[in-house]
Amino acid sequence: AINPGGGGQGMSQSGAASDRQRSRELAERRSDGEELRRDLARQGMDVGDVDRLLEQMRQLERMRSSDDPDELRRLQTAVVEGWKLVEFRLLRAVVAREGDAPLERRLEAISPEYRESIERYYRALAGRRDGGSPEL
Repeated sequence: AINPGGGGQGMSQSGAASDRQRSRELAERRSDGEELRRDLARQGMDVGDVDRLLEQMRQLERMRSSDDPDELRRLQTAVVEGWKLVEFRLLRAVVAREGDAPLERRLEAISPEYRESIERYYRALAGRRDGGSPEL
């Protein structure tokens, strides 16, 4: 029986629709994750963490809002935190392989006028002896 309030054993129509929408969104994100997994595997990188996250996402897709809400939240949190960790590890691997190119690109983006102003400031700091403010 359908319970409009969503409580008890029944599920409201809006709860079922919400579950279907959540499932579709998770399936899309899982598909993105599977594509990332294929790319990483082609590059010879370890994909064990990604495989575990993809399986957790499949579990989430199968869960309904009427299932154990604590378990649903725990699994959602685990998936989000897991992807953050994967992202961090990938960033670390890129920096280790290529150096800190992102930092170098950020430094290149600084205008020459601003860079010159900063250099004058630090030269003034290095040259001051009286403990006062540097003169620019």
